Amino acid sequence: MNQYPFQFEKYKGPATRYRCPQCGQQRRFTRYVYTDTQQHVADHVGRCDRQDSCGYHLRPWDYLREQGIQRSTFTVTRPSPPPVRVVPEVAAQRQVSYIPEWMANASFVNFRNNHFVQYLYTLGFERALVNRRILQYRIGTSDRWPGASIWWQKDKEQRYRTGKIMLYDHTGHRVKQPHSHIAWVHTQLGEEFQLGQCLFGEHLLEWWDQEAQVAIVESEKTAVIASMYMPHYLWMATGGKDGLTRERTAVLRGRKAMCYPDHGAYDVWRQRAYALGDIIQMSVSTMMEQEGQSGEDIADYLLRVNGRE
Repeated sequence: MNQYPFQFEKYKGPATRYRCPQCGQQRRFTRYVYTDTQQHVADHVGRCDRQDSCGYHLRPWDYLREQGIQRSTFTVTRPSPPPVRVVPEVAAQRQVSYIPEWMANASFVNFRNNHFVQYLYTLGFERALVNRRILQYRIGTSDRWPGASIWWQKDKEQRYRTGKIMLYDHTGHRVKQPHSHIAWVHTQLGEEFQLGQCLFGEHLLEWWDQEAQVAIVESEKTAVIASMYMPHYLWMATGGKDGLTRERTAVLRGRKAMCYPDHGAYDVWRQRAYALGDIIQMSVSTMMEQEGQSGEDIADYLLRVNGRE
């Protein structure tokens, strides 16, 4: 018997390959399954086979750590019952790697050729406000693709965890053809790099009072644009619908937060916010369900109602 508790699901035709949760491509995502039962670990735990253009790979142990489950308490028994999973009271502290600061600093240049930055200047805000947001959120420029941006994940201790490289066009929309242009800085640092993601904008906690309310959205772009319309909130982003995890939100312990899920994602975020109630007082806004249009997030809504689509 294979003693490793997880493995990739074996290929048994197109039905065993799925849509990638990051790039959205159909039939390119391989899920992990429990070795003994062949049940999926979770729908988003697996690897996209588009490693050069997407690079998404969430390993089972990383997923379980985010759920507060230690490797030492995870056992597999014979002959083939489901693995026993125990949630300890305190999750084990794991080693996390960091991006050298010089590497991040080297990206804060060439904004004239950064499509997203140039798009921000077209929205009608004062140029000084746009410049402040570029500086505050540490938006970088990447040469991975001409015009690409880097969304740096910088934690409360001012350490760079990773950077998400994304390409936008001049209208602020992601470039998805001929493929979704998403990559990660940490993949350049080798397989020994231990990724531990944090909330986008976490580093700003140092300058905000403990009583200040945090607003959480999915997209980094959304956090930046919403912060210009509603500056009384500290806007942060999870980087995706599945990013509202215990590991990432633990830094907000004792604070109040309002989540603004994209249209159609309210139920998922409401359930996750309830599960995190022991560490953070988190509410989930119904605004986008009531006022938003299909596929919109709060930045899309704010731009639309203010005539800046």
